[in-house]
Amino acid sequence: MRSGPGTGYRKTGKIAANTVVALQCKVNGQTVGDNSIWYKLADGRGWIAARYALNLNKVPYC
Repeated sequence: MRSGPGTGYRKTGKIAANTVVALQCKVNGQTVGDNSIWYKLADGRGWIAARYALNLNKVPYC
């Protein structure tokens, strides 16, 4: 997790593999693994790169 949508933002923690989290919204941010989408976590803990997430539902843009 990062404090913003890119690897230049400070790390705010880690999420274990296969953990289900709620997503608030998405933005175009820094490209990670050919994917520039970043998701903002609904609980406010930070942002995750879409490259490392399996999205199960539609997520609106922020």
